[in-house]
Amino acid sequence: MAISIMIIDDDPAITKVLSTFIKRLLPDAEIMIAADCMTAVKMIDKLKVGRLIKKRVFPDIVLVDARLPVLDGFQCCEILSDMGVPNLIMLTAILTPDIVPQAVSAGADTIFKKSAGLKSIAQAIHAMAEAIEEEKRVLAESKTRRKTKKAMTN
Repeated sequence: MAISIMIIDDDPAITKVLSTFIKRLLPDAEIMIAADCMTAVKMIDKLKVGRLIKKRVFPDIVLVDARLPVLDGFQCCEILSDMGVPNLIMLTAILTPDIVPQAVSAGADTIFKKSAGLKSIAQAIHAMAEAIEEEKRVLAESKTRRKTKKAMTN
């Protein structure tokens, strides 16, 4: 199962380098890039599956820059969290004591400081992606077992 990752950052250099590092570690990953929150929301709105009933799906991991134009990263996390987007990660250039509780309150699951290195961030994303893929595999196996059990009882 391919993992999907959305990077929301208005700095093209950051998105290019970060997506390159992620692709090296997760070659099958689908990476989506949005320069601002509303573009990201529109992209997510288009992610739907199902032939008869269209169901919204979300990227597996979303990285949100704290300093975005128009709506900042905190407002963006609130919007995405309200939509039900899982695994929100705040990226920040400056990590002050007040940012952590503010980001968590906005819906971010964790915060990465950009100065820690984009390669290090990509490695953390890789570890998260592996855990998400394992969870998907376990859920799929469980679903298959339930269907098999149901078919055997009918």
